[in-house]
Amino acid sequence: MTEKLIKKKKILILDDEKDVTDFIQILLSLEDFEVKTLNNSMELMDEIEKNDYDLLLIDIMMPQLNGWQLVRLIKNDRKYKKIPIIIITALNDRRNSFFAKHCGVDGFFVKPFSPEQLILRIREILSEKD
Repeated sequence: MTEKLIKKKKILILDDEKDVTDFIQILLSLEDFEVKTLNNSMELMDEIEKNDYDLLLIDIMMPQLNGWQLVRLIKNDRKYKKIPIIIITALNDRRNSFFAKHCGVDGFFVKPFSPEQLILRIREILSEKD
């Protein structure tokens, strides 16, 4: 009997705070996801060009390109617009919540967030994608 190999889902985390990306990477690795982290927003588009990701976790407040600028670049690119995006931010205001609802992101979490809720939302998104 041949066992079917199950491909791990690939998730890219982008946050300029390394402690945040390290924490989420450990959290998601324990859930058996393949995880890559970036701490520089200028590297994101190059990284998704080189590798296929099943989901992106993006912070809003970053130097150079902020999260909303990146979301716009991704959602306006025919090759990448179907990649699900979850925003993780310290900005807990109506304006950012409104943007999240109207720009095509799949989740919006305010730091500090519930790890269980984040994992649950990631699993929901990835099961819808299959």
